[in-house]
Amino acid sequence: MSDIEDPTLSLSYSRNGSRSRLNLNARYNRADLDYIDPLRDPILIEDPNAPGTLILTAATGIRTTLGYGVGFETGIDMPVGFSLNLNHSERDYSGTLGGSLYDNETDSVSATVRLTLTPNTVANVSASMTDYTARDAAATRRDTRSLIFGLSHNLGEILQLNASIGTSRIEITQFGGTTLRAGTTFGLGATRALPTGQLGLNYSRSLDTNGNRDTLQLSHNRETPVLNAGFSLGLTRGSAGTTSVIANANISRDLLRGKFGLSLSRSVATNDALEDVLTTRLNANYNHEIDAVSSVDFGVSFARVEDGGAGTTAESERSTISVTYNRALTEDWQMSAGVEHRRYHRAAGTAQGNAVFVTLGRSFDIRP
Repeated sequence: MSDIEDPTLSLSYSRNGSRSRLNLNARYNRADLDYIDPLRDPILIEDPNAPGTLILTAATGIRTTLGYGVGFETGIDMPVGFSLNLNHSERDYSGTLGGSLYDNETDSVSATVRLTLTPNTVANVSASMTDYTARDAAATRRDTRSLIFGLSHNLGEILQLNASIGTSRIEITQFGGTTLRAGTTFGLGATRALPTGQLGLNYSRSLDTNGNRDTLQLSHNRETPVLNAGFSLGLTRGSAGTTSVIANANISRDLLRGKFGLSLSRSVATNDALEDVLTTRLNANYNHEIDAVSSVDFGVSFARVEDGGAGTTAESERSTISVTYNRALTEDWQMSAGVEHRRYHRAAGTAQGNAVFVTLGRSFDIRP
């Protein structure tokens, strides 16, 4: 019996007018969870629909994702502009065990009105609505509404100031009961242009399903002909009441016959138990071009989840080391083969294993 492994379909259409722009998109993917690396899959690392929910262990089964959206913008290069975005996404699971993965779907709509007050000052008003439904044991439904007023002002050519204030309302229904989260959100930031990058300072208050979070962050981006680097360091405090250090670093360098990349991050989120969860991630990759049609990749990934305060989150770690050989067989067909070592550790014990893989793929574009 034969089957197509991990089929992915992505369609997009864009049309630009004299003062307007229209974008349409659709996407489909069907993946076997046995072959997904939890350290590289954003859904398995941290579910964007459930802040603080971290899943480092892979599962057995099939995950099918489907989404489509439309975006329209008018008033481009005019004193007054308007944009509208509508999106729908679905995630379905079959053949899985346990209750950590469940079918869900999300519908969202957002609209923004932009007003150019002066050549250096722009104001905007944004409204958004998001409806999330999950087929879990709690029959979760989450309705989010937000309204934000923003202002951006340029002081000369090197300094930009940004400010925003708004209100957000999140209504969560589980087991037939309803919980309401509502509050004011705001942000204040400054960005200074440097000869080789940018320096920024930002403070924000956000609201999600588990309460408010205040974040103060300093960032610096640097670009040179051979090196791109980004760094940020800050403090964050959520509804759990614990102040934590957060950081992020990304470095990439083009080599004579390849490329090297390194990223390190430390983030904090509040889980459903209103406890802070600290996540540390490290990814390193080196690509070496052997010749015009072949290359080899060396990759290292590491993720660690631990309690970020006085909660009960169990500590767990997962790491992956891989070596992959890539070769273009034709203009459309590509082959990859390699070995991978995975290790998963938690208080209950340690599991590790090796894998040898060979993949054959074909990519193509259809342009009318």
